[in-house]
Amino acid sequence: MRTHHVPSTDGVVLEVHDRGTSPSSSSSGLERDEPTVLLLAHANGFHSRTWDAAAEELMRVASCAEGLGGRTGGVRVITFSFRAHGKSTAPISGGRDALRWGKFSEDLLAVVEQTPGLVRGKLVGIGHSLGAHAMLRAEASRPGTFASLYCFEPIFVCDPGKLPPFVPMSLERAAARRRRTFPSRSDARAAYGSKPPLNILQS
Repeated sequence: MRTHHVPSTDGVVLEVHDRGTSPSSSSSGLERDEPTVLLLAHANGFHSRTWDAAAEELMRVASCAEGLGGRTGGVRVITFSFRAHGKSTAPISGGRDALRWGKFSEDLLAVVEQTPGLVRGKLVGIGHSLGAHAMLRAEASRPGTFASLYCFEPIFVCDPGKLPPFVPMSLERAAARRRRTFPSRSDARAAYGSKPPLNILQS
């Protein structure tokens, strides 16, 4: 896995992990396709390495399957950490506005535009929660960025006038109570690993 860094807006520097390309699924002497490039975007509070197990499995399956949708070039998997997540830096300008939802799509587009070998229109995006939101928003602002998108639990805010009264806000209150920093990675693992849903994850 290769690590590189790309600048985004508001002085942010993003950590990007290029997990390489799986072996081609074609063992014949036929001409092979270019690899299918998968760009994976994580949920709020997670980071690029959250995708480790999924990325390994995607590459394993692609290397032993009869092509991916008829393609025989294998897959290349790219993951990254959004601003203020993982080892990507926090914004140095923009104040609170630098952490608004639209800013995360700017991070995603920075990765697309500045990672060698990524071609707009040929990417397959896979996003979870915040990552899914950022992908849909990026595609809406720059149509044709992705060939296809697979979005799990994309988060979008509804018009308050259309919400039913007394909407429970327990998730928001719980998120607001999360610690911002820990003395060490082992302390963070112990804290998050002691309660669901994160207690089922492996570190």
